[in-house]
Amino acid sequence: MKKHSSMALVVFAVCMVSYSGPMVKGALNEGASPISVALLRMLAAALLMLPYEARQCVRRHIPMKLTPAQWGLTALAAAFLAAHYITWITSLTGTSTFASVALVCTQPLFVAFFSYVLFRERTPRRALPGA
Repeated sequence: MKKHSSMALVVFAVCMVSYSGPMVKGALNEGASPISVALLRMLAAALLMLPYEARQCVRRHIPMKLTPAQWGLTALAAAFLAAHYITWITSLTGTSTFASVALVCTQPLFVAFFSYVLFRERTPRRALPGA
C-alpha cells in the first residue's frame, strides 16, 4: 500500500474512533440498549473487514479453516471484546461522554503502571510518548 493511501486510512480511522463516543451516546439517548449498540457496532466492523480479509486469505493462500483450539481462542477473545464494549457503552448511560472516553483512552497508562507493579516490566523510554 502506498504511503499516502496508508496515511489517509489512518486519518479516517482516527476520525471514526473519535466520533464513536458521541455517536453511541446519541443512540443511547434515542432509547437503544447498550447490548444492541455493541452488537451492531461489532457487526458493522465485521462486515466492513470481511471482504478485505477474505481477499487477503485468497491472495496469500491462507486456508480459511480454523482448528478447534483456534475456534476456542476466537470465542474467548470475542467474549472479552463483547464484555469490553457492553461495559463501556453501559458506562455512557451513567456519566458524560467526555469522562467515559477519557477513562478508556488512559488505558496505556494503566498498562504501563500495572506492568511495572505486577511484573517489574519497564516501559521503554521511546514508548512513553505513546502512553
